[in-house]
Amino acid sequence: ALSTSGNTLQYNRHIINPLTGIYNGERKASTILSPDPLEAEILSTVWMIADDQQREQINENFKHIKGTIYTL
Repeated sequence: ALSTSGNTLQYNRHIINPLTGIYNGERKASTILSPDPLEAEILSTVWMIADDQQREQINENFKHIKGTIYTL
C-alpha cells in the first residue's frame, strides 16, 4: 500500500502536531510504502511531522516500510 501526506501551496495547515498543537506548514510531502494500508496511512502523516531522529526510530520499529520526504 502507498500513502502520501503533505502540504502544498493550495492545501496546507491541515496537519497538526499532536505533541505541540501547532500546524505543520512546511511545504513538503511524505510517502510511505507498507504491506498494511492502515499502517501506511497513519505513518505517512506521522512521517510528515517527525524530525530526522524520530524517522530513524520509526524505521527501527517498522523495518518493513519505506518512507520518503519530498520538499515542494
